[in-house]
Amino acid sequence: MHNAWFRQKYPEYTVGAVVSSAPMLPKINIYEYIQIIEKVFMEHSPKCVENIRQGIDEIHAKIYTIEGQQQLHRMFNIFSLEDNLEIKDLFYNLLTVIGGVVQQSQWMVRDICSIMMTRRSPIENLSFIYHRWANKIQYLYANKQAMNTWMWQTCTEFGWFQTTDIAKNIFGSVLPLQS
Repeated sequence: MHNAWFRQKYPEYTVGAVVSSAPMLPKINIYEYIQIIEKVFMEHSPKCVENIRQGIDEIHAKIYTIEGQQQLHRMFNIFSLEDNLEIKDLFYNLLTVIGGVVQQSQWMVRDICSIMMTRRSPIENLSFIYHRWANKIQYLYANKQAMNTWMWQTCTEFGWFQTTDIAKNIFGSVLPLQS
């Protein structure tokens, strides 16, 4: 993808480029991302989608009380929910975990849904999933320099912000483009 971008931006420095990647059209607000995630989970189990939605709703409700914030601290290792950025980070990290599962393989979707269908509460299941997959995600991003470069480029040149601006979705409207 970077080859195609470089070729388009600096044609005088290149003879050609070989690319085999997803779309190159820069788009700032990719609200469709959450729709695809929800669709994949819905195809597997509508009850799973409902449980994820309930868990997200529970997290959102707990943000507004001291007791709820303490519970979120224990469940997700969040230190300060007074800062709006910390709240968005929590939801973004959950979206990254659940969205990453969809991008990886169908068996991981089944795995998430089997966890979401246990007798624990939906928020407890999300906490379990968050911690279970957080280690895998950290492994994928072990090369922090490469990840920081990618984050900088997507934020400053491409856009591609994964939002929940289409509020009727599994996450509600917790990650709007405009904050």
